[in-house]
Amino acid sequence: MNTLHLSIMLKSVLGLSLLWYVIFFLLRDHLIDAAREELFAARDELFNYATEIGMDYDDKRHTMLRGYINLTIRYIHKLTFLRMLLSQISRVRYPAMYRDDLGQWQASLDSLPAGQKERFTAIFVRAMRIAILQMVFRSWWLIPIAVIYKMASLVNTTMVALIRQHIYKKIRMGLYEQEVEEQGSRENCNRSSHPTLAHV
Repeated sequence: MNTLHLSIMLKSVLGLSLLWYVIFFLLRDHLIDAAREELFAARDELFNYATEIGMDYDDKRHTMLRGYINLTIRYIHKLTFLRMLLSQISRVRYPAMYRDDLGQWQASLDSLPAGQKERFTAIFVRAMRIAILQMVFRSWWLIPIAVIYKMASLVNTTMVALIRQHIYKKIRMGLYEQEVEEQGSRENCNRSSHPTLAHV
C-alpha cells in the first residue's frame, strides 16, 4: 500500500467519523432543542388563550394539557418509535396499569363552547405533531418511510384533484348543454305562440 492510498483511506475514515458525529450527536441535539422550543411556544399559546377566554389557571382542562406539554418537553429526548410502540402494546395488554388521562381530558372539553374546544384540541394536536416529527427525523430508518408516505399522499392528492376537475368539467358541460336545449325549447314555444299567416 503506497502513501497515496493510505492518505485516501485516512481521509475517508476521518470524514465518515465526522459525518457520524454530526448525524448522531449534533443533529440529534439540534432536533431535540428545536422540538423543545416549539413545545414552549405551544405552551405559551395555551397560557395566552386561557387568559384570553378568562379560564381559571387551575381548571383541569388547562392544567392537564399544560402537564402533558411539560412532560413532553422534559422527556422528549427519550421519545423513540420503539418505546412508543412498546408502551402502546403494554397499554392494550394491561389496561388496568394505566390511567386514561387523555380520555378524561377530552371528555372535560365537552362542556366548553365549540370554538374553545377546537382551539384546545388544536394546541394538543400541535404538541403531538412536534413530538412525532422529531421522533421521525431522529430515526434514520423512519425518514425513508415518511418521505415515501408524503410522496404517495401528494400523488394521491394530485390524482384526486385531477379527477375532481374532470368531473366538474363534465358537470358544467352537461349543465350548459341542458341550458342551451331549454333555451331553444323556449324560443320554439315563443315562435309557435305568435300568430302567423297560417293562423289567419
